[in-house]
Amino acid sequence: MHMNGWDFLAVVIGYVLGSFPTAYYTGLAVKGVDLRTVGSGNLGFTNAWRTLGLWISLPVLAIDIAKGAAAVSIARTLAPGMDWTAIAAGLAAILGHNWTLFLGFRGGGKGVAASAGVFLALAPVSCTITLVVFTIVLFTTKYMSIASMTGAATMVTVMLALRMMEARYAPSTEVFLFACLAAAMLIYKHKTNIKRLMNGTETRIGRKKEEASS
Repeated sequence: MHMNGWDFLAVVIGYVLGSFPTAYYTGLAVKGVDLRTVGSGNLGFTNAWRTLGLWISLPVLAIDIAKGAAAVSIARTLAPGMDWTAIAAGLAAILGHNWTLFLGFRGGGKGVAASAGVFLALAPVSCTITLVVFTIVLFTTKYMSIASMTGAATMVTVMLALRMMEARYAPSTEVFLFACLAAAMLIYKHKTNIKRLMNGTETRIGRKKEEASS
């Protein structure tokens, strides 16, 4: 894959967009709290929900999804017809979300919302099916971590099924391989959640850690 100036610019823009720590700035603006110091310390939707409340955290979720989708859309504008550029920009957005430039490459999220935005732009049919499964699992188990990891596995499975059926909306080989990588990254970022799930200390949605441990 040869990368020219426009490709490089698209990737840089993707990383900067993904790096914007929405939850961090929202916590400071609304309650004067650094979300890295409370709850799970994660700068994602779940910790924002537990700390700031659902209605304040929903815009955090929307912006984090939007920045992933925007990274891909901008890449497609700068380098039309170049799947690899859009994928690279999407990957950069996820990496930026997880290791944000604005906070010294530390204290980011786990990439769930940013990944959702990226794949809504890259593979909307596969992502929509995945979001349905994610929602069902979330409200059945009440565990965001289980829903997120199930969603990652579902995305890969749905894409593989569509490719095997040679469906009209089947993703390209490049997008499918990227989905496998993104899923592996997301599950890796949930390694501490997996440990808590195994020992029964994982917190359910809608409950603060103090309530869960009491």
